[in-house]
Amino acid sequence: MATAPIASRHDRESRLAALRAALEGGTLRAAHRMVNAMHPAEVAHLLKSLPPAQREVVWGFVEPEAEGEVLIELSDEVREGLIGRMDAEELVAAAEGLEVDDLASKVEALRKAGARFRNDIVTGFGGKQILLDDPAGNPIELFEPPRK
Repeated sequence: MATAPIASRHDRESRLAALRAALEGGTLRAAHRMVNAMHPAEVAHLLKSLPPAQREVVWGFVEPEAEGEVLIELSDEVREGLIGRMDAEELVAAAEGLEVDDLASKVEALRKAGARFRNDIVTGFGGKQILLDDPAGNPIELFEPPRK
């Protein structure tokens, strides 16, 4: 996914209309390109505004390496709906290398989805961290920086 700047509200609404038209018109390739040209916060905004069936289609267009950034931007309700349909391998890949604002809630959501952790959350001067096992048993660190 391109790290495009966040568009203005007018541009965002125009993109949403174009994306809906592409989905309704069956031009999925065009919709896929549109989604992956957006900033993760824009994709999250679009996902929140779509009906569930279209939300699932658009979520399928999000590149795996951008899923974590999009998930962080979503409301809890939408995030939990998408996470509930992801398998443990997808969740681990989405979480890899992410800094999160609320590590405890992310860990809880990942545990509900079947992810395995090596330890409990450790808190220190540098923030909070926990180790998650990927499907091959390799450790992945989730990190919450200290509050300023």
